[in-house]
Amino acid sequence: MSHGAHLVVGPGHEAGMVAATLAATGATVTLVRTAPGLPPELACARGATWRAEPEHAAIGARVHGPTTPATSVAVGVFVAGAPRVLPLEPWTMGAILPTGHRRSAARSWLRARARNALSVVVGGGQEERTYRDWVVRRMGAPAYDLLYADYAERRWGRQGDHLSASLARVAHSPALATSRVQPTDVRDHGAERTEALLSTLGVEVHASEVRRFHIQGKRIGTVELADTFLDTTDHTVWSTLSPAQTADCLGADCPPTARHLAASLGSLAAGRVRLSHARSGIGDELHILDPAPCWRFVRAPDAPDHWLVSFTGSPSSATLEDIRDFAVQGGLVDSGSRIVASGALPGGEPVWGPVDHARLRTVLDTWRPLGLHSTGSAGTLTPLDPTSLVAHVQHLLKEGAGGLQEAWRTIAAPPTRVDDLGARITHFFAATQ
Repeated sequence: MSHGAHLVVGPGHEAGMVAATLAATGATVTLVRTAPGLPPELACARGATWRAEPEHAAIGARVHGPTTPATSVAVGVFVAGAPRVLPLEPWTMGAILPTGHRRSAARSWLRARARNALSVVVGGGQEERTYRDWVVRRMGAPAYDLLYADYAERRWGRQGDHLSASLARVAHSPALATSRVQPTDVRDHGAERTEALLSTLGVEVHASEVRRFHIQGKRIGTVELADTFLDTTDHTVWSTLSPAQTADCLGADCPPTARHLAASLGSLAAGRVRLSHARSGIGDELHILDPAPCWRFVRAPDAPDHWLVSFTGSPSSATLEDIRDFAVQGGLVDSGSRIVASGALPGGEPVWGPVDHARLRTVLDTWRPLGLHSTGSAGTLTPLDPTSLVAHVQHLLKEGAGGLQEAWRTIAAPPTRVDDLGARITHFFAATQ
């Protein structure tokens, strides 16, 4: 494990968590915050449960605090004008699907189930490249058209044919729903602990935009900030910026092919809003399947009578009011509900296209010789939670400069460990399995 000098650049709390993880190993660390994170009223909504990472639990506990096995969370969907707790009962599907589509949807779903069961016995299968491929194989085309298609486009900003099958697997497969933990201190989900650790371990912190990574001797030797230069001759540079932002920082030193590929690996602008006066009896987490300007409501860990709402796009006043109006009309909040806080999600919501992982591997091959590690949700195109982010950093430290792709494959986007053909429309989300 490396105990050398490291420079971390990036926005929000993820960059601070990377710096704290490195500092906890005894390394000398400098952190450059390129943008403020979410306000404390929103930062605790990262997720109700995190991936268990036993191998990295010791460092993780220092960085974000202790965790315990996750308790059951009442997850539901808002569909056909009403909230419904998952798993749905099979006979409720008729009330959810529009009249005239129910019979064809049922036939298509039964054919898909039978075909998948037969493939397990006789072998064989079919290529799944897109989100649409993944859903249609398991649920049938009518279910995708009526339920999944609109949700996917609102959540990730693209049609299902332009989203990766890996994204559908992470969101909907029961294969990834096991071994979950939750923070013991739900007040801040580790944000306060991480900030305290940075101060205690003497991490030097700069609040500045990064203008350029200057290459000296085929490696990043100087990082140009808005008001100063940092010598990184003997440093490893860690970036939680998106690949496109990192390529911009490299400027002319970034090979044209890598620059072109990195520009296509973007994140969708996303934000959060906190609403007061949440009604009880609806559940802890609610995904919106009906057309709406939002895609998820989560109970605030520090105030169960508040919703923390995730949405795509910029947090304009019009969008925030539309979300509040939808919540009132849908019976999710009382009429006296108000917007307590709102903000843009640093780094946005990672979006994966069908070939983006191959493009990312090429980009990582370009970063490696430069002494540059790409991590965080934006840097890996994967929604890393706090424990998996710590594991990703730890893996890179152990593997060294040649381990970028391996760390990405095993931590950021792990292959399914068990067959996920058993995903069911009645569960919809992996967290409900």
